Amino acid sequence: MPHFIPLCAPYLDELDAEAVKACVHSTFVSSVGPLVTEFEQRFAKNVGSDHGVACSSGTSALHLALMAAKIHPGDEVLVPTFTFSAGVNPVIYCNATPVFVDAESRTMNPDPEIILKEIDTNSNLKAVIGVHLYGIPMSETLEIARKCREKGIVFIEDATESLGAEISDADGHAFPLGTIGDYGCFSFNGNKIITCGGGGMVVCSDEQSAAYMKHLSTQARLAGLNYEHDVIGYNYRLTNLQASLALSQLLKLVRLLEIKRTIFRRYREELSDIKGLAVFTPPQNVKSSYWMTNLLVDAPDGTNVKLIEHLRANGIESRPLWKPLHDQKPYRKYRSIITGVGENLFHRGLSIPSSCGMTPQDQNHVIKTLHDFF
Repeated sequence: MPHFIPLCAPYLDELDAEAVKACVHSTFVSSVGPLVTEFEQRFAKNVGSDHGVACSSGTSALHLALMAAKIHPGDEVLVPTFTFSAGVNPVIYCNATPVFVDAESRTMNPDPEIILKEIDTNSNLKAVIGVHLYGIPMSETLEIARKCREKGIVFIEDATESLGAEISDADGHAFPLGTIGDYGCFSFNGNKIITCGGGGMVVCSDEQSAAYMKHLSTQARLAGLNYEHDVIGYNYRLTNLQASLALSQLLKLVRLLEIKRTIFRRYREELSDIKGLAVFTPPQNVKSSYWMTNLLVDAPDGTNVKLIEHLRANGIESRPLWKPLHDQKPYRKYRSIITGVGENLFHRGLSIPSSCGMTPQDQNHVIKTLHDFF
């Protein structure tokens, strides 16, 4: 049995260890210390935004964005059904009403035709959460942002899986994902391109909104000696210790993105001859981060599950694509606009090892094991 090949392990080196060690020696390991602010500023600059608010997770980033957007009970918010539940639950935290939108086959992201129609016709719609899954930009993001501005609807980008990805307009001007909407939300979970073990970030262009989210994330404590609060706050803080690792990781972002692209390209080249299997490929007119390489088998007959089991038996971790949320127990009572694409992707797809630290020998083993199955 070969050694275990994980799906998406963090890429950590001695520079990361030294950064964390220096923070430990400083004793500023909690929310007090200069590194959180430094990380907020450097991250915002890196993605081309004006303000960054660090927080405890991608989920808390979405929750803060919704609260800054003044989403109230009863407001309707368009959300993807084909995504992780963390991308939807913050809407329910706000006692707002999610409306589930199915995926489209080009990108696996929410169907832009459904979104644009809802923007035009749904008078109760107050916000749109558009997700960029697996590092692939959502189709028509610029047009959705334009229509939302025109209608006074808040557009929140769930960029938790897509740091480093971009789209361009007709003139060739590049827009980093997370900077196109009113708010962009990122995650630094252990499997993301850069990590600090957890954590998240909201970026935006509005200084007042950024200050409000920072206030909420630190228990809404007012300045001064006394522990006095003006609204209900949250413990959504990122720690100085986490920020020390995040800053070190951010320095490697360009290199990590190139490694991800190389991994994807090799899979695409060396699996192209397998009949009944396809490497899911982003559209040519976008710049993906290639966070995770995904496969689609030809028939939605459970072959993907059998393939996952075959890979596991050979020491290789893989997992199914997202199970659509609209038909899961906590969400069935909400309205959904379903075309069947997400369900088809779930039954046909799987993610395969995409770690930046994966060796060529590891990738050889994954490729050979896939060939052996077919």
